[in-house]
Amino acid sequence: MSYISAIAVDFGSTNSGCARICSFDDKGELKYDTPHLVHSTGTYAKDNTWFYVEPSFYERIRDDYDNLTDEDFRIESPIMHTPNPNIIWGRKSIYENADMLTQQRWHSFKFFKMLLRDGFDDASLSFPLITIIKTFMRILKLECLFFESREKERPVSGDEIEWGITIPSIWNDENKRIMVEVAHSVFSPKARILSEPEGPVVANLLLSSGTGKVQFKDGRTSLVIDLGGGTTDICLMKEVQQGDGTFKMEMVANTDGSAAGGNDVDNNFYLHFLRTISKGKTSDAGVAYDQLSDDELMDELFLGFQLQVADFMDFEDSWMKLKSKKDLATKSTCEFTPTKAYRKWLKDNGHKDVADVVGEMLVDGCELPSEEFRQKVLDPTFQKICDKMAEIISQNKDRVSFDNIILAGGMSLNHTLASQVKATVRQLLGEEGEARVKETAGLFAGSAIMTGACYMLVNHDFIKRLARRNYYYDSITSSVIESLLTDYQNFGITMKRGELNTIMNDEIENGFESKAREDNLVLHPICIKDQLVANYQRTLYTSEGQTHVNIEFFSSDGDIVIFANKENPKVKVEGQLDTNCRENGTYLLEVDFNEGQIANALHYWLRDAESNQAIEEGFIENVITEG
Repeated sequence: MSYISAIAVDFGSTNSGCARICSFDDKGELKYDTPHLVHSTGTYAKDNTWFYVEPSFYERIRDDYDNLTDEDFRIESPIMHTPNPNIIWGRKSIYENADMLTQQRWHSFKFFKMLLRDGFDDASLSFPLITIIKTFMRILKLECLFFESREKERPVSGDEIEWGITIPSIWNDENKRIMVEVAHSVFSPKARILSEPEGPVVANLLLSSGTGKVQFKDGRTSLVIDLGGGTTDICLMKEVQQGDGTFKMEMVANTDGSAAGGNDVDNNFYLHFLRTISKGKTSDAGVAYDQLSDDELMDELFLGFQLQVADFMDFEDSWMKLKSKKDLATKSTCEFTPTKAYRKWLKDNGHKDVADVVGEMLVDGCELPSEEFRQKVLDPTFQKICDKMAEIISQNKDRVSFDNIILAGGMSLNHTLASQVKATVRQLLGEEGEARVKETAGLFAGSAIMTGACYMLVNHDFIKRLARRNYYYDSITSSVIESLLTDYQNFGITMKRGELNTIMNDEIENGFESKAREDNLVLHPICIKDQLVANYQRTLYTSEGQTHVNIEFFSSDGDIVIFANKENPKVKVEGQLDTNCRENGTYLLEVDFNEGQIANALHYWLRDAESNQAIEEGFIENVITEG
């Protein structure tokens, strides 16, 4: 299908946004060009993952989301200004409407992405988590369509856009399944699922080439460290030249990520600041702050203040200025300016002694000892990140060269962390290795994931991944053993007839043969575990009176299996495609097992063999890829 543009959606824990490309080649196909950052704030590529919902509209979202139309969403944001809004998002818009949001008790949603990763569900929360994620994604979609319609000077539908949604590599299969379902229900059943940490690798190759195209080098490796607000993802990729001269990106190693990010640093700072100003003090009610746990202290001295939206945002901005300073690692003290509004809140809420301390800071200045600041605020998170990075370098340094080490994500802007990462690399790989550390500074801050994702959107088969399992299709075969010997030989696996006969006889003895064994219905390999993934391509024929085709795909965790028997504990059903066709037709089917390694869903295309016209595109869901 022809699209008018391609849009990559980066749904982050702290910040989210979309990037759009709309350039075409001579054949009328979308091609990569510098993306337009739809949700840029002017200083950062994305806006806060934080939105407010008017109370009565929240009830409709909670109770009847599926019946809401796009027209029901009245959005106030830096992009859209709908009269009488019931949704407000974007840091600037939230700040400007803070008093109304507080007075009318709008519902606030922030940091909800991490709740999904941490295993929370509706029963453990006061709101429907998946519905809130869908609502936020729908806001992004509606804003993109608003922008597209304005550009085209006509209404634009979601089906005219090629959508790509990035997801973290560290999420488990259930998290990915949920995000696939959200992406397909909100954006399009054809929306593609892309891996977050792969984006910065591609962005760096684009940046270093200076040509707007990725320039490959066989065997070159890139370690990307995606330093986000919620987590840090780390993956190692290698450029590999294929037999036909083309290049693919191979995922060499991928950590399970680190549950440490910018939000952890923020929380560490708030707690450190509260301990500093409350040391030795008591509340008006006689509560000794030093006796309180960390959580109790936060509740006592900060939680209520955070509900004063605009005042807290001013306080947060003051902290962000300190957080981004270049000299945190060299100066003896760190200067921080609390706000007058926080002092007033403390005084009005029974914390006069602490309010007096803050008042003195406002007059004389607040200088926090740098060594203690680093130990309490920065080191707990930064050390986790560097330890995880050191782990993947140590595991792979004897077999790859680490040609590029790429820092990306919002926290890559923190100079102290960047210096600590470089020091860790120098310790493991020497000064030569440290010289290979690259920051995506040539890109607009926060845009690396979206930039790479845009390139991958219009170059579908750009990155090749290793198969996490053996994948199979079933087919009637006239000569089972000979056919399978040839199949496995094509994957570099040399087997003897006796080996295959033993496997087949074992399955038959255990009652695992196919019910259609007399027709020689057996499993043929599509991909082999730990080898580069190959897409499945097949010509389909329909006979007279046949108007649909049904195909099943199977897998095993490295074991060679022969019969597609679901009773066999070694066999898993990966998915099923049941599609409508015309009778007496010939069709070309392609199924993308490569994307399935991150999406937990198989992207497929069905074309008419005679006209080469696309008949259907979509996803085979409920795929199991976790070994």
